[in-house]
Amino acid sequence: MRKYWALAKTSFQNSLVYRADSFLWGIGELVSTLVFLFIWIKIFGEKQVIAGFTLPETVTYLIGVGLIDNFIDTWVSYDLERDVQSGNLSNIIIRPVNYFFARVATNISEKPLNLIIRFCVYFLIALAFSSKFIVNQSLILLLFCGLSIVFAAAVNFLIHFLLGCVAFWTVRTRGTFGIFRPLSSIVAGGYAPISFFPPLFQKVAFLLPFAYTRYFPMLIYLQKISGGEVFKGFLVQLFWIAILYLMSRHLWHRGLKRYEGVGI
Repeated sequence: MRKYWALAKTSFQNSLVYRADSFLWGIGELVSTLVFLFIWIKIFGEKQVIAGFTLPETVTYLIGVGLIDNFIDTWVSYDLERDVQSGNLSNIIIRPVNYFFARVATNISEKPLNLIIRFCVYFLIALAFSSKFIVNQSLILLLFCGLSIVFAAAVNFLIHFLLGCVAFWTVRTRGTFGIFRPLSSIVAGGYAPISFFPPLFQKVAFLLPFAYTRYFPMLIYLQKISGGEVFKGFLVQLFWIAILYLMSRHLWHRGLKRYEGVGI
């Protein structure tokens, strides 16, 4: 455990070096989110409800999803691609650490600064739209929502680690990542609640793990699902965590057999 703590500490210190970059990303996210919210307000117009969501629920949903997205986001697929491509993976796997858990440690340690900045950004947005932002005051629901976000972070990390393993076969995978990220965000309800989409799209979305990374936590926060549905959602998240972890381990070990470690 001490060696992973040391890795996390170093990674956190590195993140502080680029705090100006994090701040600029925060400003960009502030502007883009505001524009996105104004577009949805315009779409609602005089309508009271769209696909089961009122305007305040939609505004709250979009702000909440933005914050969740920053909490669960990971660049582990890019890290793994870079390590395979450069040959640096050779230097890592000979150390007495498990690569997967080392990346878990660095991924967590890189978040605090970004989360503080993003929290401030979305807090300002919530204040700007305070008349349309719903504050959930139920401690139990907030705890359930928080737990679902932790599970969502695990699901998202495993998905991206699995994608990163593709680099063992293709070396360069950034084009694939570039397509995957926006598409997965759409299926996860990152741009609009899944209920806004056609029934077939909704059925497909719930067969995949993505809906349980953003849409599900916000349904809990907005009290739009029952207690039984909440626990069913938790079970689905745990199911995907188990399946994705086993798939990641399998692909990782197969990939190592192909790895030459020469770098590019």
